[in-house]
Amino acid sequence: MNKTMIIATAVAVGLAMATPAKAGRILLQMLGEADSIGNLNDANAVAGTDVTSDDVYDVTGFNIEPEEFLCLMMPLLDPSTKVQLGSGIDCLYFISGDILDGVVAVSFFNLPGGSIVNAGRTSLGLFAPGVGDNPVVPGNPESPPPLLMTGSIPNLEFDSIVAANGGFAGYTGTGRVSGAVFPGAGTGEFPNFWFNCMWELNVAPNPRSANGLGRGHNQN
Repeated sequence: MNKTMIIATAVAVGLAMATPAKAGRILLQMLGEADSIGNLNDANAVAGTDVTSDDVYDVTGFNIEPEEFLCLMMPLLDPSTKVQLGSGIDCLYFISGDILDGVVAVSFFNLPGGSIVNAGRTSLGLFAPGVGDNPVVPGNPESPPPLLMTGSIPNLEFDSIVAANGGFAGYTGTGRVSGAVFPGAGTGEFPNFWFNCMWELNVAPNPRSANGLGRGHNQN
């Protein structure tokens, strides 16, 4: 077993055996070219979850039908080792016809021990040409320069975790994201989505429920 496999196995086992004692901050990276998998219903099928329009509304204040989301799947990495842990899915709903008005995002983190799903509203802004706009995936000659910076800061008073299963069942918490995206040459349409988004999930088991407790219209 080589070093990369040893690291991957150790990280995967740690996540698969998640317990209340190990709750806290989880750092993950959605990195690479994304494939369209359909809408929110299709993302639920991949993750084994049942995120509904009501769940999304409780957190974001937007009433969106599952079929209105564009869902994109990409590799999910440990940012410190770049070892792939599973898959990430970002389900996006563009708030207006202008992509710079931001998106409602339902983000799936599919890990060896289960899945965690975060919902929120995310700001998008243009990169200044020549300022930090290196290829989305460093070292990949096919990766384009990013067009958009993406980010959101959670409201810590509210729970934005809309679903969790496996070893994460019953977990609540918040998600924070900062990243860069190349979205279909600026059209917001598939194909040619590339992602490099860093996620910080602060989660803990809640003995009452992962759904409905402390929910609010969360600007995260």
